[in-house]
Amino acid sequence: MQKVSSLLHRPETLPPVPIDGLEPMTEGADETWGEWTRWYLSRHRSPINRGAHLAGFALLIAAPVAAIVWRRWWLLPTLAGAGIASIAAGHVAEGNLPAFVAEPHRFFGKPLGAVKAGLGRNLSPKGA
Repeated sequence: MQKVSSLLHRPETLPPVPIDGLEPMTEGADETWGEWTRWYLSRHRSPINRGAHLAGFALLIAAPVAAIVWRRWWLLPTLAGAGIASIAAGHVAEGNLPAFVAEPHRFFGKPLGAVKAGLGRNLSPKGA
C-alpha cells in the first residue's frame, strides 16, 4: 500500500486540460475527487484550523443576511472581514497558506475540470 504523501504527488508530465484560456488553472483536473479531497484535507489537519474555518465561513454566510435583515450595511464588510480573518488565523495556527493562495492551479483545477466535463455533455434530448 502506498503512503498518503505519495498518493498526493501527481506526475508533472500530464498536460493541463484546456478550458478556453484557463489552462494554467486546470492542473489538478486529472485527479480523482478522492485524491483532490485528500490533498485539500492535508492542508486542514489541525482542529484549530478546522474550527476557525467553521466560524469564518459561518460569518461569511451570515454577513449578507444580517446586513439585509437589520438594514445595517456596515455589517456586510465587518462580518465578512471577521470571517476572512478567522480563516487566515486558522492557517497561521496550522502553519501554511490557504490552498487557493499556495496552489491555485490545483485548488481550482478539479472544479474547473468538472465544469468543463459537464459542459461538454450533449444536453439536447435524443432525436431533436
